[in-house]
This record gives sequence, C-alpha cells and structure tokens, in this order.
Amino acid sequence: MRARILVELRYARVALGFLVCLAVLELVVGVPAPRSPLITRGCAPDACRTADIGAGAVPSSVSPPIATRTPGPAPTQAPASAPPVTPASALLIRSVNDSLFDSYDQLMNDPGTQAMLRKHGTPIVRIPIRDALSDAEALRAFTAVRNSGAAPLAIVHGACVPDTYTVDSHWLGLLARVFTSGPVYVEYGNEEDLSCAGGIRGAYVYTASWNAVVPRLKARFPNDRFIGPVNFESNPAYVATFVRDARPQPDFISWHEYVCHRSQPDSYCLEHIARWTNHVDDTNAAVRAAVGHTVPIMITEWNLGGTDPRYGDAAFIQAWTRAALSQWASLVGSGVYAAFLYSCESHPDFELITSRNTLTAQGESFFL
Repeated sequence: MRARILVELRYARVALGFLVCLAVLELVVGVPAPRSPLITRGCAPDACRTADIGAGAVPSSVSPPIATRTPGPAPTQAPASAPPVTPASALLIRSVNDSLFDSYDQLMNDPGTQAMLRKHGTPIVRIPIRDALSDAEALRAFTAVRNSGAAPLAIVHGACVPDTYTVDSHWLGLLARVFTSGPVYVEYGNEEDLSCAGGIRGAYVYTASWNAVVPRLKARFPNDRFIGPVNFESNPAYVATFVRDARPQPDFISWHEYVCHRSQPDSYCLEHIARWTNHVDDTNAAVRAAVGHTVPIMITEWNLGGTDPRYGDAAFIQAWTRAALSQWASLVGSGVYAAFLYSCESHPDFELITSRNTLTAQGESFFL
C-alpha cells in the first residue's frame, strides 16, 4: 500500500510540475495553455474572444453580439426631416429688420443704435440691399450690423431683374468682406409673388430663376444659407411647389405675417395671432407631402400691419406684441427657426427704437 501511495505521489508531483511549466510558459512566452472547451463556452464574453482567436472568432477589438441575447426587431428608420431647432431659437424669434431706405439709415450711421441692439442680444438683422447705395455705403450698413453683434440676413434680387447672378454676386462679395466667419443668411428676392413671380404660374417662375442662379451663388459662397420663396403671406401650395422643384433645396423657407388693417377691431388683431399656428402646420404638411420632410421656417417680416394709430397705444401694442412673441415661441418646436419684426428703426409709422435711441412702446415689450 505504501509503495502504491509513493508511486501515486510521484505521478502527482510530475503532473503538478507539468502544469506549473505550462503556466510559466504562458506567462513568459504568451502561448495560451490548453483550456477545456467546457470552460471556454462558459467564460465571460471578453475571455471567450481571447480564447477563440485563431479559430475564426472576431478579434477582441471588435465586440460581437452575445450569443445568449435575442435581438429585438430592427429599429424603424425615421423619415428625413428638417435639422433640429436649437434652444437658441427662443432668442431668434426676436430678430429684426433694418429699414435701410437710404444712406441716412439710423442703424447704419448711429453707434448708439448699434449698441442698443448689442445690449439686447439681437441675433439676426435682415438687411435689404438697395441698388441706390454705393459700395461704400453698403459696406457701412453691413459693418453696422456686425457692430450690433448680430448675424446678417441679406435680401438679394430674385426672379424679377435681368442678370441676377452678376448683381447678387457683387453684393454678397461685399458682405463676405465684412462677415468673414459665422452664419450668413441670404433671401432670394422679396415678395415676388406680388410681382413677376405671382399668379398661377408664379411658383414655377420663381423656382426656375432660383435653379438658374442659386447654384452659382452657392458655389462661390458655399457657407451662405439660402432662403426662399419669401412670400408676402402664408401660401403652402406655392412653398411646396418651390421646395419640390428647387435645386438645391433651400436651407430655410420663408414668408411674412401681418395680422390686420387699421379698420379692423382690436379683437380681430389679437385673435388672428392664433392663425399663425395653422399657417405653419399647413405649410409643414404641404412640404412634407411634396418632399417627404419639412424644411426649417423663417418668418422674415411680421407685425400688426401697416400704418396704424394703435402702434402709439402703449397698452394695446404691448399686449399684442407679448401675445405675438408667445405664439412664435410656441411654434419653435414646429420648425420656426427665427422670426423678424418689421422694423427696427427709421420707419415713419412703426419702429422699435426712436431717433433718440429710446425704446418705443412696442420696443419695450419686444426686447429682452
């Protein structure tokens, strides 16, 4: 019995020594010791990948699916949609128009007015480029917007002038000299559905001009963001036709919103604000039906209406402006990226800043 035990002990020592040698070999040389298939199949995923390299498994740098996990159904791909509206849009609804009727424009010439816009964090200023301005005057107007801390939205010619590219390319070249970084927005035309691009064929006329000119402008100014069709009022069918046929598609779509005339009662002017929701929803639906997704919206002019004594009625115009801003804020989630009140200054009938650089009644409720 003792001899048998001694033999067994001797074998045990040999076996133990063999195992120790294997362990040392693995640690020093990096050659893996043999493993039981049972242990391999029961190991953690990372250990299994290490053990199976060389046997057709995925290298450890790539994570294969765990065999015991039952995959669920493949996620449904969301349809193409407009870029998400950023939280900054809550401020972007307080963008403004510069009147810029001539070279005597207040914003263009008054550092105090520029400082007021900067103080209130005005995000974008919409600039009409007037052909009567000299290059020096246009550069001064663009510089005033830059000094106000705002991004520019320039209105260039659209379908209603000959040789549109030459004229627009010149103005945008001047704008690029002032705004060398940051966003630059460009509207192609302004309310041309009231002139050469109006009527039953208006959307086709406007789009044909867009397709002939905007690709060339975009090639020269690749970082500019182009906007159309700049309708004088909500017109979902016109916008949808334009977006469907435009090449390239616009970065934003735009139209204008004025709610009432001076002859209409206060109640009508206040109630009409709610119709902006219908206009946005109807336009989104028409555009989605045309191209499968929506396009971000800019309302590049909005206000009560034209000449109206109620701009001087502080109680009414402030209540109306607060309600309007609240409505625009509620539509940010529906794709309204920015909204521009018309007009900031230098307007004989309505403005936010007086010639003395004080706020009008409407300005007091508009600016943050």
